[in-house]
Amino acid sequence: MEGASGGPTENSAFAAGAPVPTTSTRFEIYNGSAWSSGPSMNTAVKNNRGFGSSADCLSIGGYNRIVGVERFDGSSWAVADSMSTGRKQFASANNNASGVSNGWVGGGADGDDSVEEFSGVATVQTVSSS
Repeated sequence: MEGASGGPTENSAFAAGAPVPTTSTRFEIYNGSAWSSGPSMNTAVKNNRGFGSSADCLSIGGYNRIVGVERFDGSSWAVADSMSTGRKQFASANNNASGVSNGWVGGGADGDDSVEEFSGVATVQTVSSS
């Protein structure tokens, strides 16, 4: 799969996006023993990234360098603050074991070396290096 995935524990994981070469609104939730289909995302994506849990997560960016971010709140997907830089095939991580605050995304397949931070409730801030 070329999509977002994450989960703070082995009993609370998610997968969002599509297998190559297509895009998809697919979303699946893992409860510790089985995967099940969740509600579809608003935007079909691939090469997206994400972090959070099966009850609160983000789908971030994707092919072809989109800036869009969506948030799943445990029942449905909604549009969240966009990134300032479109990204595909990039790194992402959450600095907090639960929820979607205090995470970051950085880099990308097209040589982008910038980093953006998600602070608070999916508010995106660009971080500069010095």
